[in-house]
Amino acid sequence: MRSRLFALGFVGLTACSSAGPYGFSRTYTPLDAEEDAAEGAKEYDPVMAQRDKSEWKKSKVSVFGIVNKRAEGPGGTAYVTLSVRTLEIRNLCEELDEATCRVTVGEREFAIVHAVLKLSPSDDIGEKSLNRGSLVRVLGKITDEVDPEDGDNYENGSDLSILAAGEGFIHLGGKAYLAIRGMLGIAMLIPGGDLQDYVDDLETQCDTAPGSCDVNTGPYVGFTYGLDVGFVYNLGSVGLRIDIVGQGYSISADLQDASFYGETGTITSTVDGTRGWLMAGVEI
Repeated sequence: MRSRLFALGFVGLTACSSAGPYGFSRTYTPLDAEEDAAEGAKEYDPVMAQRDKSEWKKSKVSVFGIVNKRAEGPGGTAYVTLSVRTLEIRNLCEELDEATCRVTVGEREFAIVHAVLKLSPSDDIGEKSLNRGSLVRVLGKITDEVDPEDGDNYENGSDLSILAAGEGFIHLGGKAYLAIRGMLGIAMLIPGGDLQDYVDDLETQCDTAPGSCDVNTGPYVGFTYGLDVGFVYNLGSVGLRIDIVGQGYSISADLQDASFYGETGTITSTVDGTRGWLMAGVEI
């Protein structure tokens, strides 16, 4: 499941391991240096982090994830895209022998985050270097930076508008008229694509939540407005018409209301913007 509503950046990172570098254990055992770095960190929760971004930015967080993509970062760092996963309580082992155990995370993806990593030489280059498919633990702080690709690729779904319109005409001379039309109405968003994935993710989280948790699956209702300026040439029974149309819209909805562990919160999503188009046709 992919969550593209926001992107994260982390600094001051450490890689994950089992019992010692490339060692083996039935349960996850951090390195001494990793344990020191993780002191005071809380496990990253994408839902809670979105509800209270300012508070989460103050704290160190811990994230387990699988590398989807690696690129060059600033100052010799690595810029990675991670698929966030949950750490399993016990590692999977092929046999009873502990040497067959490997660090294990869940199959489900809870979010996508981006991290700036300063890697050790062995993690940067070589046979065991960090690359696509690597499992890592990231320790650091959330920033406000957003990956450009996340903003460009988010799909909200489809929309439906119900409009009331009023139109007037200005005689320009001869058979020519200027038409001005104002529009106001209701806009409805039917979730799809990335937004639907996110709503599904919220429903799954509610299924396992220890308290009260409700998800609004849509459709989501807002308002829309517009202005249409057209040129009409009257031919008698019909008219030739060209219009330039501009439309604005704003749709806001509470996606999730939850209350557990003494905390309450609401996740709200807002979709707004403008669009325009050119129309030409015959008016009867």
